[in-house]
Amino acid sequence: MLIPEMNFDMNSKLLTPSTALAVSLVVATITPALRAADVSGFFPDPNRPVSVLAREASERNSRDQAGYRSWKWSLAAVIASQALDTASSWNMHELNPALADGSGRFEMKAATLKFGAAGALLCAEYVLVKKHPAAARVLAKLNWSSAVVTGAFAAHNYAIK
Repeated sequence: MLIPEMNFDMNSKLLTPSTALAVSLVVATITPALRAADVSGFFPDPNRPVSVLAREASERNSRDQAGYRSWKWSLAAVIASQALDTASSWNMHELNPALADGSGRFEMKAATLKFGAAGALLCAEYVLVKKHPAAARVLAKLNWSSAVVTGAFAAHNYAIK
């Protein structure tokens, strides 16, 4: 069997107040970014004159450049927040079994996996932005949101150290 059976005990501390707070913080942070995604530029009205569409395309290009700059800055925020979270988690008990070493601590294996996954996602973003420059605005918002959430986790780790 590929997927192990899960036994959910109602008395388990799976949903603690801090977990509920973290989940609500993630939802509250990411929802506005997804709502702000501008998809109207992908489907122009076929009944509009070409001159209007050309003017809007040039405005969209300047907006794409601003989105691209914001996306580049958001990459630095993501990397900095991941480094801060790694430093704050170092040698502490790790709840994620994929990141925990044999003794259940966050050490080199966890840091390697964490930075490897972040690097792979940022490389995928790079390829996506090169192919679709308008995606940079949405990705920048998602990156800023994830940097805030990861920074909050790091602050929590420093608080309990």
